[in-house]
Amino acid sequence: NARERKDPWFDLNERLGDAIKYEMDDVEHLKALIEKVGGPPPQLVKYADHPRGYVLRSEVIGMAISNERLERMIDRRAAMEDKVREENRKESVRKEMAKLDNPIKEENDLAEIEELARKREENWMRGIMDIEGRSSQYQEAMKEEQKEYDEKRKELLKQWGGE
Repeated sequence: NARERKDPWFDLNERLGDAIKYEMDDVEHLKALIEKVGGPPPQLVKYADHPRGYVLRSEVIGMAISNERLERMIDRRAAMEDKVREENRKESVRKEMAKLDNPIKEENDLAEIEELARKREENWMRGIMDIEGRSSQYQEAMKEEQKEYDEKRKELLKQWGGE
């Protein structure tokens, strides 16, 4: 925003965060520059004293992660896990198919095909059960969180109303 463009501290803080994260040599130099420009804005001073050494972007913005964003992050992680699991399954199928290209006996081939089909079905069922279990656990956690939020809100509204 406009305030961040006017105040050099924001850019210096971002550079300091990168320097600390990537263990660069100019950390002390950046800290000295930050002191020269007068440090962080008053509402961010409490975050600047954190042991990590810099202020996080979420603290600059001043808001916690929303439930919708958290949901998207969880869904993205689950999708990545599913993608990795699918890649592993495809690789094992390729290996099994390569073995089948070099048959020694027809009986062994048929037994391997049956075993592969059984493993596929087991993996598929395990995946379905995993997805269902994960979604029900998530829903239970969200209900509990909403209940805690509602209780806290009632308490705060009572305090606000002076009751």
